[in-house]
Amino acid sequence: MQPELKSFKLAGRQIPSPETFVKRNHTGFFCILDSNRVVSREQILISFHRAERLQSQSRIRLKESLFMMLVAGEPQISNAIVSAGIGPDTRGITVVYDNESDLMAFMQSTGGLLEPVNEPFPDETPENLVPHMFKKMIRVQLSL
Repeated sequence: MQPELKSFKLAGRQIPSPETFVKRNHTGFFCILDSNRVVSREQILISFHRAERLQSQSRIRLKESLFMMLVAGEPQISNAIVSAGIGPDTRGITVVYDNESDLMAFMQSTGGLLEPVNEPFPDETPENLVPHMFKKMIRVQLSL
């Protein structure tokens, strides 16, 4: 399964608290990343597919947690959240989801705080992708 990605910028305000965006129910995969802390679309897609593949072999039960560790290249979930998750300095987010109704409910719950943007990532030509990011993903995989 291929996840969907949707990027937003904050409408001139700071996030009141990260919990505003994470305390919610969802029916499918749903994860929120800081757009400025993610290298590329490819990084997200590879992390998603690796998390799917590794979920049954890992002691980590939530695919979102495993995904966050892989996308951040951090073997500890708390460090992964700091590294790739949203925080007080977040100015733009990328939502990774597989159920459109989850995205709609999320957008409704933010009360106009977000404005959609088209291109969240810089130039993604292969020479611009950061090889050390993928090395970090492998290190996380080996630690599971």
